[in-house]
Amino acid sequence: CRSVDAAHSVAIVHRDIKPTNVIVGGTGRTTLLDFGLALSMNSERTASSVVLGSGGFTAPERLAGDSGGPAVDQYALAVLLAVGLGAEAPGVGAAPVLPAGVRPKLQASIARALSDDPHARFPSVGAFADAVSQAASKRWLWVALAVLVLAAAAATAVAT
Repeated sequence: CRSVDAAHSVAIVHRDIKPTNVIVGGTGRTTLLDFGLALSMNSERTASSVVLGSGGFTAPERLAGDSGGPAVDQYALAVLLAVGLGAEAPGVGAAPVLPAGVRPKLQASIARALSDDPHARFPSVGAFADAVSQAASKRWLWVALAVLVLAAAAATAVAT
């Protein structure tokens, strides 16, 4: 979330956040990769009939043809977190279903970031990160990160 928030602070929207675009190093430091679909928020944005993105990580407004602003990255990060917490990766146009046992405040934060209405999401990815940090214990975040790393490794192994 902090990497994406930093990109947004310089007017860059990633638009393709998914497990295989996040690398976690041995120290726990994460690196966001593949800015191939990135968009400058300073450029003119128009609707398009061609939607580029990655399945269930693509926000509803992108599926509708909008080029997408920062809220599309927030949506993808919420899907990523949900998958890290044990939800199955959703299909295109479907939101993930969190498994039982996820703290109610964390569920509420993820649900807000997954809103179909981008204006109903958090005002920024940084605000989403703050809400998640306050709602989750450090243990939950590390478990989610570990699951995410395993999912990315499995996806990479299948692709090769």
